[in-house]
Amino acid sequence: MVVLDGGVYAHLLHTPEQVDAMVAEGVCPPMVTIYCHYPSDEVRNTELCCRPDFADFVADTLVPWAMEGRRCTTDPRRTIVAGASLGGLSAAWLAFRHPQRFGNVIAQSGSFWWHPDSPAESNWLRDRWLESGPTSTRLYLEMGAFERAPGADGRSGYDHTVDFAAAVRAHGNEVEFREFCGGHDFLAWRSTFPRAMRWIASGLPPA
Repeated sequence: MVVLDGGVYAHLLHTPEQVDAMVAEGVCPPMVTIYCHYPSDEVRNTELCCRPDFADFVADTLVPWAMEGRRCTTDPRRTIVAGASLGGLSAAWLAFRHPQRFGNVIAQSGSFWWHPDSPAESNWLRDRWLESGPTSTRLYLEMGAFERAPGADGRSGYDHTVDFAAAVRAHGNEVEFREFCGGHDFLAWRSTFPRAMRWIASGLPPA
């Protein structure tokens, strides 16, 4: 599993402890987890906006490096990429660009409103996925009930996530969309991450 915004997930969301507990309970199989972080917010906000070079680095350099000397699967059906906000958008982007590497996505409050050209436009990744995206990815998407403020295009992040979920599901992928009681908040995501992992783990094929 690759976790974007890894420093925040590791130290604020306590994801390592959550994953260890679920492995101990038999909910999840043992896994190698890579917590991918960034030197600054500026770099983060650039790298996580559907950049081909970042996706290629993670899939072709970072993951193979982490696999050296470890018993890791190469089966995309057993490999997960996770993130929140722009990290959620980027997690879906990595699975779109490298379906041979990532077959499972956790996107918590993903920024699916993002568009490279204009804040008044939206759903860039949704449209790309409908044009040429994979059809066998499993995606867990969630949004807070309070994430309904309209953006520059007059629609909320909640609306865009619902649209993305419906489109990717119609394209043939397995999608679980959940609402949680909260807003765009790492503390809320800490409480819902185990639910996301349980759903992903329930569909992993046996080793």
